[in-house]
Amino acid sequence: MERLGGYTFRQKKGDWKTRKFYTIDIIQQESRDVAQKFIDLLSKSNVQTGEALRHAESIYKGKLKKKAIEETLPEAWNKIITEPDPLLIDLLSETTEKLCGFKPTNDETTQFLKNYEGRFLLSPEEEIIIEPPTPGPTPSPVPEDRKISPGKLIPHIIKVLQKYGGRARKGQVEEEIYHMFKDIFKEPYYQETVANGAPRWKQNIGLAKERAKRMGLIKRPDDSGRGYWELTTSGMKMSF
Repeated sequence: MERLGGYTFRQKKGDWKTRKFYTIDIIQQESRDVAQKFIDLLSKSNVQTGEALRHAESIYKGKLKKKAIEETLPEAWNKIITEPDPLLIDLLSETTEKLCGFKPTNDETTQFLKNYEGRFLLSPEEEIIIEPPTPGPTPSPVPEDRKISPGKLIPHIIKVLQKYGGRARKGQVEEEIYHMFKDIFKEPYYQETVANGAPRWKQNIGLAKERAKRMGLIKRPDDSGRGYWELTTSGMKMSF
């Protein structure tokens, strides 16, 4: 039970965070939906026939699918822009012809995409970071003109990785970013210890890296190797 009125269903392997695939809240959720989920997952007949397990697997696979799509869509978009498919070139050429009466050649359309590639690629955006409260006195606030959000750090992470050929050790990137913004990161606010015992400046760099990964600019750890950050093809071509 996670909280009052809450029931958590888990798989059979891994720790509880990995095994959790669905939570029922009998206070917040509709009673009809809650009742149906209890029947699907806990009724004696469904458990005996294996139908409960099939329901659980269906819910879990649906979550995995949604997560994979959300993480991959930005990378797919950037790939389409940097490696345009003939269908995209034809569509753009034909639409141009309809608008002005003249159809550009494939080479002209391809060159157009290349010229504006930097604008078409998904670029870093500002994001609102909600951090858990930390015990102890609140550090002095940083003036607005001296704040740097994780979103603003993304271009600098990309540039550092590009400098090293697209791949570098995590600590190496963190060190270079720290020195770039040393005057800001030395503020008590950024030196304060937050999640996992790390200072806030390092946490913000990590948040920026995760954001860049979701945008399809940095590879997943399974592809880059643990302890290393590596750019995707889109990330290598990104310019700021």
